[in-house]
Amino acid sequence: MSNRISRTTARRFRPGIPFLSWGGVFPALLAVLAVVAGSPVGADLQAAELSFSPQEGNFDCGMIYRVELQVDAAVTDLRGFSLVLQYDPLILTPWSVGAGSLMTGAGCSHFFTWLNPGAVDGTIMVDAATLGCSMVGPGAIVVLEFEGEVQGISDLDCIQGELRTGSNDPIPFTCIPGTVDYRCPVPETRVPWGSIKAEFERR
Repeated sequence: MSNRISRTTARRFRPGIPFLSWGGVFPALLAVLAVVAGSPVGADLQAAELSFSPQEGNFDCGMIYRVELQVDAAVTDLRGFSLVLQYDPLILTPWSVGAGSLMTGAGCSHFFTWLNPGAVDGTIMVDAATLGCSMVGPGAIVVLEFEGEVQGISDLDCIQGELRTGSNDPIPFTCIPGTVDYRCPVPETRVPWGSIKAEFERR
């Protein structure tokens, strides 16, 4: 993998298409959301926009970088979501992944699961839902913290996902990627010329 996963345009996700080969969509999300028999697919729902905040950021050696995944004001009835996020594992390591303020402040209980902690393939899989109320944007639905591995720039992106309403209708959405610049240069060590000369003469 290169030191930069390059994406410059928003990725658009169409509703109604299961995206995971292993058992369809995340089972916990479907178990919590009420499935209404004969409910029409939410084709008329306004497309939501997901984005990372800050969209571009940097951090130095020994620091933790915090970024939020946010939904915009087009989201008026978000009951649950399943997402696969991507980063460059050669540059970043996830430190923590949790529910954003839109979920924790929704006024009802919720669950949030980071499904693959410790994964080394550069993906973060999350499955979440509120229990008894809906989230209304704008606001953060996921909070991520990263440590640095090697100096470089990594994109953050959504590569798969579903958003669902309280009646289990899929919400179409686009995802605008972000970038993280980890700055940790190798320190320069100055050695006196006399020491170098003496070492050479010993050889």
